[in-house]
Amino acid sequence: MRTISLLIIILLNSIHSIAQAPSNHSFFTVKANGTTLETTVFKDVNYASFKQRTALNIEITCSETIRDFVISPLNKQITGSLTKPNTLAFQLKEASYLVITINKNQRLFLFAETTEDQDLSGQMANINSYHLDMEKINTGIIQTAINQAAQKKQTLFFPSGVYKTGKLSIPSNSRILMAAGAVWKASDELSDLKNQTTQKPNAFIRIQDANHVEIKGLGVIDGNGRALRDKYGDDARFRIFLIVSSKDVLIEGITARDPGSWNTQIMYSDNVTFKKVKLLNDVTLSNTDGFDPDASSHVTIENCFAYTGDDNVAIKVTKNDGPVNRTSDITVKGCVFLTRKSSLKVGTESRGTSISNVLFEDNDVVMSDRGMALYCSDGALYQNIRYVNNRFESNYPDAKKMGIQFVINKRNADSKAGKMENVSITNCKFYTPFPAASEIKGLDDAHQIAVKIDNLEINGKKCLTLSDAAIKTTFATVEVK
Repeated sequence: MRTISLLIIILLNSIHSIAQAPSNHSFFTVKANGTTLETTVFKDVNYASFKQRTALNIEITCSETIRDFVISPLNKQITGSLTKPNTLAFQLKEASYLVITINKNQRLFLFAETTEDQDLSGQMANINSYHLDMEKINTGIIQTAINQAAQKKQTLFFPSGVYKTGKLSIPSNSRILMAAGAVWKASDELSDLKNQTTQKPNAFIRIQDANHVEIKGLGVIDGNGRALRDKYGDDARFRIFLIVSSKDVLIEGITARDPGSWNTQIMYSDNVTFKKVKLLNDVTLSNTDGFDPDASSHVTIENCFAYTGDDNVAIKVTKNDGPVNRTSDITVKGCVFLTRKSSLKVGTESRGTSISNVLFEDNDVVMSDRGMALYCSDGALYQNIRYVNNRFESNYPDAKKMGIQFVINKRNADSKAGKMENVSITNCKFYTPFPAASEIKGLDDAHQIAVKIDNLEINGKKCLTLSDAAIKTTFATVEVK
């Protein structure tokens, strides 16, 4: 079998590989300026993380001949050329999250990070001062360290290493910094993770009734979801992050991988921000959503990456009896997404009064079954939902195969009927048509959907009519221009 070299040319003064803990043999070997970077195997993909400041030459070697390749996001307009049958060369001008697909079935994610080095001076506590036995489950010691650092308003630092732990609770005033190579690995035992109270849902990392929380750095939080689901079934449907009734929360730079269910859920919370966060789910597990803002407000998901089996983003209200009954002011911007289901989605759970002021902007959806999805099944008013400058590359052939699907229906016969108002699609692009026609479908004359579409492009052609856009409508008012 011939060796294949993929050469990525970037200008960089120094190379900083970001360790992600040991992994099985990779389909790819990645070198930067001749230095081998750690490549991690995660389920059916490979990924390499590194810091990029100003200069870099990367060489990627894979174990079969290149027959075809795609460098995504396509919006980056990175032109590759085969300098010989097994070598692809291109230039990357800025740090990015890239998806390189070789021969249609092998994927490499490149996470070029611009995260600045953290200032470790000042009020800093080091987890090493607690003398953990790294071969054991250290839940109690780690929880104590987190609590003590928060009480003293110190930053708790986790150096490179694998920290085995059960569930952790993050209190107010927590500041946690995870170095590159630091991994919080969930225990193999359900008893170490499951809540002993009636608090649901279960989560590996719970931020509840907490204000002013920061978890930053280039470390990994590993939910061990596949192993737990295989061992314990549906009892192991754990979130990685569950943020409940909290305010002023920042998660930045972290990789959250292998949840047992939804990766990240934000409930009844305000002013929650995710920046440069990478979500990596086992796409063969059911219900592995990415980011789920739920009955929350002022949530920002910016410059993030998500590879999920279920929805990349699902903005919702899951309960009709919670302390907050609406979701508002949600921004999803500058992200790179891949999913087997819906990518930029609101719903289906809509049990509150309203979901409003939602902005999806400047996102690159590399793969999805549905690119834009609005589902109102429980009676809320959807208002001011905007899709702006989003790009959709390819269809994953799941159940719908639609570029757009907006639907009002009733989950049950006695469910309330919802409405959708002021929905807009502006300057969005599908590089290729999806196999099935899109659908915008209200419930009846009293529960319609109003949508404005401006400068929608499919396969290089601007759509001037519903027919151009391949959109079927029922109980809907759709303006296309």
